[in-house]
Amino acid sequence: MGFKQFPDPQVTPLTLGSGGGRLDSPFSQLAGAPLPEFTGIYARMMFIRVAMIGGSVPPTVFLRAGQGPAVAVSTATQPVFRSTGPGGAGTGFVGDVFLAPGSGNVLRILMGFDRDTVEAWTLGIRNNDPVSDRQFTWVVADNPADAAQPWADPASYAPGFAAVPFTPDSGAPGTSVVLHGTNFHVGTPTVTFGNKPAALLAPPAPTALTVAVPEDLVTPGQPGADVQVSVSTSAGTAVSGTGFHALPPPPVFAAEPFTPAVAKPGQILTLHGKNFHYGPVQAGYGFVSMGPGPGGSSGGSGGIIDPASPTEFTLQMPGEDISNPEQIFPLVVRVSISTAGGTAQCPGPVIVVFRG
Repeated sequence: MGFKQFPDPQVTPLTLGSGGGRLDSPFSQLAGAPLPEFTGIYARMMFIRVAMIGGSVPPTVFLRAGQGPAVAVSTATQPVFRSTGPGGAGTGFVGDVFLAPGSGNVLRILMGFDRDTVEAWTLGIRNNDPVSDRQFTWVVADNPADAAQPWADPASYAPGFAAVPFTPDSGAPGTSVVLHGTNFHVGTPTVTFGNKPAALLAPPAPTALTVAVPEDLVTPGQPGADVQVSVSTSAGTAVSGTGFHALPPPPVFAAEPFTPAVAKPGQILTLHGKNFHYGPVQAGYGFVSMGPGPGGSSGGSGGIIDPASPTEFTLQMPGEDISNPEQIFPLVVRVSISTAGGTAQCPGPVIVVFRG
């Protein structure tokens, strides 16, 4: 009784590129008693299971004994030879190879030996999927039971979430979130929050994916949203049992945050940026300086003319009544905006020019 699993160690299935990617792997022979229906026909038998994870295009599997020609395995019984003769024909008959009935994406290969001999072997797998890379595992055994290992079962590689599916469990767009589970490394995983794709921030690990929370998860006017998180691989899709609480994004001012660059008292100022529409929206201003002195700390709230636009809002600058009527020096004003996503201060000041 014995078996050998490939790849070894069992870290991750082997990936073969689309459109003919191929891998040939040497292995040592494992042969045991023949199946009852082949008693008297074969002296020994070897049992191989090859699993393809995902997809529907069957691979081509090759078996080679010693220095003989590689045989493309099929349901038809084919001879296997240990050496290659002139013109590429095989010499030195070893036995027969054929596919047994199987299910799903698992190929069951039976090799029957005419005598109790030992050969050096090579198993080849070619990915015939024209558009997608595929992952493969296989088991070689001297009996059918040991060939049926979970390692050669595509269902063993389906992704799944842990009891605590992610940390943190809430955040605004761009927040780094670690997803916890199993089999997150099979093929190229994709992650969605609700129906929004999330970008991977680090290479996939078997038990963790680090992603950035995508945008547009929260409807403007709402304080947040609970969304399901899903991880899809070539082996299947896992959906989190609990929802991730998405928060509104914070307001952000543009590099050129306002127009006009210089304002008059009472003038309407247009401020530029993004995420300005997650209400309730408030805006205000603070006086940095008045005249040539060291500056004051007074301020006020501005009248928001259009708070609904995602990328801009308009704010009325303070009028001349906030200072001495004889004020002739410019007024340096700092503008800020607060939304459901947080508060941002305009990166540069507004210069309010008075008479003169």
